[in-house]
Amino acid sequence: MAKNITEVVIAGKIISISGEEDSAYMTEVAAFINDKLQELQKTDNYGKLSAEYKQILLGMNLADEYFRLLLYQNIFAFQLVQQILILIILYPYLPPISLN
Repeated sequence: MAKNITEVVIAGKIISISGEEDSAYMTEVAAFINDKLQELQKTDNYGKLSAEYKQILLGMNLADEYFRLLLYQNIFAFQLVQQILILIILYPYLPPISLN
């Protein structure tokens, strides 16, 4: 698959990024990063941190969100499997459905 090159703005800087994803997707990812940066900039003492600690804080926040989404996804999948198993167990006892 061909690589797409897209210019995005992150933290007020124009950056050229390349990837197999389309330009709209890469722009959306950059907007997500900018939103996270803006959230962090509103926190107390953010301006006093070194650039290195700001990068670490951003990475930690992104990783936290990623792992929380994985957890929610796993919980949802587990609940879905539970519901399917309940339906399978109850199926013989359910009344017939009329499609008229």
